[in-house]
Amino acid sequence: MNDQITYSSLRRLQQTERESMALSKLPDDFYRRLAEHLRRMDEQIKNQPNIMLIKEYENTRHVCEDIIKQRKKKIILRAMQTDEMYTEGMTPEEITFYKELVSIIKRFDVLKTKEKVEEELVETVVNEDGGEATTFINVEIVKDVPPYKGADGRMYGPFKQGTNVHLPEKEARFLVRAGYGREV
Repeated sequence: MNDQITYSSLRRLQQTERESMALSKLPDDFYRRLAEHLRRMDEQIKNQPNIMLIKEYENTRHVCEDIIKQRKKKIILRAMQTDEMYTEGMTPEEITFYKELVSIIKRFDVLKTKEKVEEELVETVVNEDGGEATTFINVEIVKDVPPYKGADGRMYGPFKQGTNVHLPEKEARFLVRAGYGREV
């Protein structure tokens, strides 16, 4: 994103965030600059009330809320998906949010009951080479998926809309939750 925040630049960012599974790289001071931009618009409306300015302000706020919603959704999914800290593309505020989410998720995971842990151990299957077996699921891709690094450290994608892919269960569930696929 360029240095100047405008309605057009925010709409482009909104489109990018909607179409990509990855977080767009933003300047570290993006949220501060965004708040300043909205404050200036609000002051301009107070000083020179005008229906066009009010409509532009409302539209800009709506776009900003959608950008933030899309980014939060990606960060939440990333926090649930990975065991390692992966903060690529995040602003400092988002990194703080992400780290707090990961901490909460880890505390929650510790609360698993003894019976649940025993159940998981019984369901674990071992490959001939001694490694843990992976369950695969077929997924129909409903939105183009760019290449991305999975929770297992492997690269997946790109996948084109309309194709069927056979993925490890964790990756398949991630794509379904993120709205990029449906289980078939």
